Amino acid sequence: MNKYLTTFLQHKSTPFLTFFLVLLYLIIYAAYIIIPPVRNPESISYFLAALSVHSIIAALLWNTLKTTMPSLLLLALLFFVPRMILFPMLPWLSDDVFGYLWYGHVTVHGMNPFEANADSPLYHHLRNASYNLMAYKQFPAIYPPLAELWIALGVWIGELWSDGWFAALMGWKSILFIMEIITFALIAKARTILSHSINKGVLLFALSPLPVIEIMGQAHNEGLILPLIIFMAIIASRLFHTQTPMLALVIGTIIGAMAAIKIYPIVLILPLIALRTLTWRNKIIIILTAITTLIAISAPFLYKPESLQQFANVLQFYNRTSFNSPPLIIIRELLALLNIQQWWHKAPTLLTFIRLAALIALAAFWYKHSKQQQTQTLNAQFFFVALATLLCFTILSPKVHTWYFVPILALNIITRFQSIALITTIQMASYALYLHTPPKEHHTLNFILWAIMLIPITKEFYKKWANPNGQN
Repeated sequence: MNKYLTTFLQHKSTPFLTFFLVLLYLIIYAAYIIIPPVRNPESISYFLAALSVHSIIAALLWNTLKTTMPSLLLLALLFFVPRMILFPMLPWLSDDVFGYLWYGHVTVHGMNPFEANADSPLYHHLRNASYNLMAYKQFPAIYPPLAELWIALGVWIGELWSDGWFAALMGWKSILFIMEIITFALIAKARTILSHSINKGVLLFALSPLPVIEIMGQAHNEGLILPLIIFMAIIASRLFHTQTPMLALVIGTIIGAMAAIKIYPIVLILPLIALRTLTWRNKIIIILTAITTLIAISAPFLYKPESLQQFANVLQFYNRTSFNSPPLIIIRELLALLNIQQWWHKAPTLLTFIRLAALIALAAFWYKHSKQQQTQTLNAQFFFVALATLLCFTILSPKVHTWYFVPILALNIITRFQSIALITTIQMASYALYLHTPPKEHHTLNFILWAIMLIPITKEFYKKWANPNGQN
């Protein structure tokens, strides 16, 4: 059936249908705006229904456009129009943004958001509507310093207009939209620098509702990483050709900056270290520069030992919240069967060690296969491993939120894994836990969905690894 559908959609006599699908794909973004911004079963059911229709239309558009070379104008249309539509969307799927705005407000007023809990008397005189709306007031800032600085800039922009939380939100979204503009500009540049076409990857990214909803709709700070991911890819491609130390220094700085936003991109050092054709001098430069950048950005905020300790303690609380990953559920069930004391709290730590072992094994695999070979092949395989590294870190995390996949989708612009679109669509279904009051996770359903999710990506990885320069 898919074969005949694809043939029909790609037929030269159906340009009107293609135009209609593009128009419908863009219009459905407006549906997310009109859903009542209240996180209850009714609104979630409307959201999941709109998302289901949206995903089907995106799949039809992909089948229509994937065999052609979409123009930069069309890609820009599919990229920017959805983001402009969702710019005014209120953040109701997640309340994280109100914590962003509060800590940004604290920073704007010259105070250290890592110094004390949000409900501390130290910040009492600064309390505003963002404070009233935020969750988890019993903790200090939970995002690394560079993220807090960007958020503070957005809040400052918003407070030039008004003291209300909505103005602060619009200021923060303005920062995210600027990051999206920079990202697309870098994508346009990458199309002329990288040794293989990335148009299909850009199309996959543009046709994915997830990054639009989670970044421009819900204002998650993963949007700050997007331009850095693309910039790193451009510089890495040049480094493999020239082995220039200055390029290694730039890559280390980029990775350190990403880690100062969300921490986990630091794992992208692993495929670089394991790359046998990269000189040890450049590897050392990358490691030292990344660490130096991270410390230099963090030191003004986390110079006190108690601030570091409080920052680390947040992770322990985080492991007790919702959106448990299937690997975490499996480990918890096994520990419970073995009558391990405090198995509920020990499971995340055990999963962290398993994740570390998996990342080391992946790096060892890359080290074994990254022998001297054609540079173009080496480039492609490096990005495959980088994508696999981020994906491994994400799916083996105790918690897996949908917005965690945004940087993976950005890197997939280079690797062009079609199954990534399936993964992101499935992950958006995790919001179904809010179909119940109180929220209830469907562990059996999650296991089934994750199996459906991982089988095609594994199959496609092996296929692409065997033919890294293929056009699929």
